Amino acid sequence: MSDTGLSPRRVVSFLGAATETVVRLGCGERLVGRSHECDWPPSVLALPMVSSSKIDPNADSLAIDLAVRGFADRKEPVYALRQAELDHLNPDLIIVQDHCRVCAVTPAELAASSSSCTAQQLVLKPETLEDCLGDVTRVAEALGVPARGAALRSSLEARFDAVRAAVVEAAGPGPGSRRPRVAVLEWCSPLMGCGYWIPELVELAGGVPVLCAPPGGKTPTFASVDHLLSVNPEVVVFALCGFDIPRAAYELSAQPTAQAAIAQLKHQGASLFVMDGNGLVNRSGPRLVESAEALAEAIGHPRGLGGRFGHFGTHSLMALDSALSRPVAVPTVAVSAVTRTPSKEERRRGGGGGGGGEGAGLKEDVEGSATPPRPPMKPADSGGTSAGSGGLNGGGGLVALSQPPPKHGTAANNNGAQSSSGHGAMFATVEAQLSALRCGGEAGVAAAFELNSPANQARFGNASANFASALHSVPAFRALVGPAPEGRTTVDTAKAPRVLAGGAGGADGGGAAPLRRVAVEVGVEVRGGEDATLEWELEHHADSKGVPCWLTARVGFVGCS
Repeated sequence: MSDTGLSPRRVVSFLGAATETVVRLGCGERLVGRSHECDWPPSVLALPMVSSSKIDPNADSLAIDLAVRGFADRKEPVYALRQAELDHLNPDLIIVQDHCRVCAVTPAELAASSSSCTAQQLVLKPETLEDCLGDVTRVAEALGVPARGAALRSSLEARFDAVRAAVVEAAGPGPGSRRPRVAVLEWCSPLMGCGYWIPELVELAGGVPVLCAPPGGKTPTFASVDHLLSVNPEVVVFALCGFDIPRAAYELSAQPTAQAAIAQLKHQGASLFVMDGNGLVNRSGPRLVESAEALAEAIGHPRGLGGRFGHFGTHSLMALDSALSRPVAVPTVAVSAVTRTPSKEERRRGGGGGGGGEGAGLKEDVEGSATPPRPPMKPADSGGTSAGSGGLNGGGGLVALSQPPPKHGTAANNNGAQSSSGHGAMFATVEAQLSALRCGGEAGVAAAFELNSPANQARFGNASANFASALHSVPAFRALVGPAPEGRTTVDTAKAPRVLAGGAGGADGGGAAPLRRVAVEVGVEVRGGEDATLEWELEHHADSKGVPCWLTARVGFVGCS
């Protein structure tokens, strides 16, 4: 089959790897829609999103894991399809995956859309490295550009061969050629090893993979730090799925399990690294070559491979201590955004389109040039602010459960402004606490308890168990708890928080007086009982690191309806 003009011209991709492949094939202008996770190259950020996550991507790793398991137990999809938006785009090709229900929208979730009946569907199921390379060919054939696909695949294979050659050259002859044991960890709470194509990447990059499934197998979860230590890994690479290095560094510094593992791995003498687990390693697209290169630099660092391919010390790969020592911005989300409008900078980078004109990017890929630096951490798609549609985030607009809201001066925490967007951090604290409660169990309640002010924690004897007892004693509060709660909550972010007595604060550097104490109303629909309106009283505090944040001082009733 030769390249032809009789091919799809309106493409929607639900898989980040496929979106990258379309652009690398020089067909970026054909993209008309993307999933919320398709964030590379930066030009695709200007495209409409046709999906959103029911799980807050900025929640901590334990909360995300609990939420995913909850959806799996209930046999519910993790993602929400924006069916009206998809139908409006009228695609003639939809690219979807049937590899991992946690990774992206699946064909089963797409089946209800009218577009699924009229558009051609390309279903990808990458499990091994060969599958990933084969997907380049499959996407190219679906687009009617098979010759480009062959050229791109050939280029990628040549670069893999260059990694293999560099590993052999660095190892040299004799005993020094022994390959180190390498653990790539895809998650840190709970600890998870690696699966699918990642063990193959480790072998290609000069290591012996441990704590992993056979090639093509699912990512294993193991129960304890002791299990990790028992295999005595010599190199450990934290490549947390969906997290870039700044986000991973924040997570690794915040999770007790990760901190315990890091301390004991250092004691055993392991070399520790952190990689971009969002753009590299876990994404099955063309940048698996960069993933292999970066892994080779980590594994072969003592043998002079560090920096060989230009990744070490960048946003692709860092020594763990270096990443942890850098100032880390708290991940935040846009609480009230329903759809995300690209910034002027994104439009400038992307030219207002989906990745350049026909043929753009093909030459540089065939010639094997390096991928440009990653953009900043992707913003979350909130998909609205209602907390009542079920699941962990119930529709979006949350911050990480263990993390404080944004700092002063950001768009989400401009305390001097009185618009709803200026109160984002206040709403975010309420949403985060509701999100934690929906996790249920001790972990969820404990995470919610941590978002109380010191005085409020003292009110419950500084014990989350007492907090849990109080929650279960009142129907309106009990309706907030658990993955299948007895009610539904709604946070109206269009209504500005009410400033409480003494809450206006003092002058702040000649600007508007910062708010110190406010109240946010939360509507509660109690199944089989009286609906109520709760008032979340919030106080302005600084966390243990001095970062400004909002914490819950108390929750009371406004009235019943």
